Amino acid sequence: MSNRTNLQTVRLNSGEKALIENYLAGNTIFDGFSSLARVAIMSFIGAEGSVRLKPVGTAGAARPRFLWDYDMSDAQAREILGRPGLSEAKRWLIARILSQARFEEVFSYLDLEDVKRALPKLRLPPKTAERWAYAVERWTRHG
Repeated sequence: MSNRTNLQTVRLNSGEKALIENYLAGNTIFDGFSSLARVAIMSFIGAEGSVRLKPVGTAGAARPRFLWDYDMSDAQAREILGRPGLSEAKRWLIARILSQARFEEVFSYLDLEDVKRALPKLRLPPKTAERWAYAVERWTRHG
């Protein structure tokens, strides 16, 4: 599968456009309409054929336990992690996962290569950074 961008057109009436712009203004976790559209479409497809209508906003959306103090859903977190590169938001989220998530949660969001690639660029408490550096070194030594 190609990583090339496939441009699609979405037509919105003026009310829908205003509603989306208002939503994006209050949810700066999305870079813009495209990132919101990707999360929304993938969430809809993952709904296993059932349509669950929710009010605009993240209220009621599943929030990962490690983001207890942030208004960010699981879908939003996964969208950020799925972006190419290591943006500031992605580095912050990876650091948050490594420092706050339960061990079994970490690898439902990241793989070992994600951790290995990001670790030198993260702001982590020193002991947390040391533990993850040690773990990555041990797990990749024989692989």
